[in-house]
Amino acid sequence: MSDPATLRVEPKRPSGWPARLRQAVLPFLWLLPIAALGWVGWHHWQVAQREVWRGETPLAFDPQRPDALIESESLAALPRDLLRVPLLRDLLSEDFVFYYESNAERLGVVGALRRIAYEHTLELGDHVVAELLDQPAQLALWRSQDGRLDHALLSLRRGALSSALELLAPVAQNDAQLSQVTNLEIDGQRVPVYRLRFGWQRALLFAGHGERLRVLVSPSLVSAHGELDAAYAILSAALAQDELALPARFALNPSSARHRLVLSADYLALGYGRLLPQLAGLRFELRGGQWQSFVALNEVSASELDFDALWQAAPMGAAACAAVPVSAEALQSLLRAFERREALPEALVSRLGGPAAVCWYANSRLLSPLLISRLQPAAEGSASDPAALDAALAQAFATYIGNPEREAGDARWPVRETREATGPRWQRAVASNFGLVPREEAGEGEPKDSPAFLRVALARHGEHLLFSLDARLVEQAQATLDRRYPPLSEHLPGGPVPLYLAPAPLAQLAEQEALIGLPMELQPIFHNAAQAHLLPKLKAAAGHAPLALRLDEDRAESAWSWQPVRWESL
Repeated sequence: MSDPATLRVEPKRPSGWPARLRQAVLPFLWLLPIAALGWVGWHHWQVAQREVWRGETPLAFDPQRPDALIESESLAALPRDLLRVPLLRDLLSEDFVFYYESNAERLGVVGALRRIAYEHTLELGDHVVAELLDQPAQLALWRSQDGRLDHALLSLRRGALSSALELLAPVAQNDAQLSQVTNLEIDGQRVPVYRLRFGWQRALLFAGHGERLRVLVSPSLVSAHGELDAAYAILSAALAQDELALPARFALNPSSARHRLVLSADYLALGYGRLLPQLAGLRFELRGGQWQSFVALNEVSASELDFDALWQAAPMGAAACAAVPVSAEALQSLLRAFERREALPEALVSRLGGPAAVCWYANSRLLSPLLISRLQPAAEGSASDPAALDAALAQAFATYIGNPEREAGDARWPVRETREATGPRWQRAVASNFGLVPREEAGEGEPKDSPAFLRVALARHGEHLLFSLDARLVEQAQATLDRRYPPLSEHLPGGPVPLYLAPAPLAQLAEQEALIGLPMELQPIFHNAAQAHLLPKLKAAAGHAPLALRLDEDRAESAWSWQPVRWESL
């Protein structure tokens, strides 16, 4: 008899494939909690990324400082009325009107209303949106974090829509896209606020009180759990007014124009507004069938708008030119902030600023315009030695132009200096896949292994500074200042001219860039589309005469001083 202490009773185990299966599966069961945690983390990351991408964060804009404002007798007619401008009519054609009539967001709203009307047996649909857009309205717009005008507040009269809005109250109690999100207290009355989801990840809030209807559109309104208090505050303030108060920043008076469009310099400058503090905004009005243009300037002196000296250096034949009164103080602080390699000499920094111009030419590329500026007078009591100034310019050019390249022995290609009676020119080769010079044309001290390269040049001609990624334009500007080539100034009217457009070379430049960016061997579909649709429009636009935008002779003496501008056909 066996010893009880050593007696073991083995449990009976199932035999065959279930035991083997259990042995294979048990280790993976330990991975399930880890996988679940991983999925939860991934899901939250996806939600966060989607919210960042779509801007689903609390409204981050100042309601009192819109970036753009549209006042119109009929928003639906605005795209068609823009085609009253002859150049825009040929360039955009009726496709522009059809695009906005078939806009995805408009179709999304109409589609949502159609579904609601069908499922809830309501007489509601396309005519609601059509009536909304075909009446006097104000539309204020704000930029989102990516720079687009994603936030909008629409102000209009309810009119015949009152009965349609009354039908929405019972529907909003149980609908996937339409819901009542809160009530506002306006003039002692409870006003319901509705949210309508439409399209993909889009939503709007709207509320009506008396004869007032306000619609707020923003990506921030998509998330059902998002912070909407800011949106409610904006709607509440808008509903408390008979009309949207004209933003004080625009310095506008009530207008009888059919359409009025206002754009702030903050939006137009694309983040470079600190360099142009004199520019406040632009305004366009349609009166009597004709569009009129205005520019808003902050305090500006006559010298800051003296562009004629710049146009004397611009060679004739430009496709487009623009001149701006660059702030010397902002430019100097910016230069100091970007000193990566070594400090720029004070002799140079103190002489930069004032008006500057940029010109594009059809015989070059969009990436290589000609930049023209003038040196500021030397400060009283300081030395104005041309040799010291040229040494500072040479140092700045050598420091900031080019990068070390393997073909050059991990150094930069040498700077070539050319001396003329009126001043020096510096030039350096920079290898680039977007270069203008093929390697077959490379000379001594220039890259021969790269498919192409740039010849970057800087020149001082008297008090003019000339710069371009295309050295040919700098040489031509020098010839223009030497009176060996006609200047653009001979082609312009008197008075301050900040903008010049020549449709023929501009169309040629646009065609060249389109075909280079859409090569047939890589983008056959888009290449053929450009050939069929874009090039005919450019050809039609090229038939127009050059245009110059001329400012009024009056000078701005305070912030947001509106000045009329004239488009003169040359």
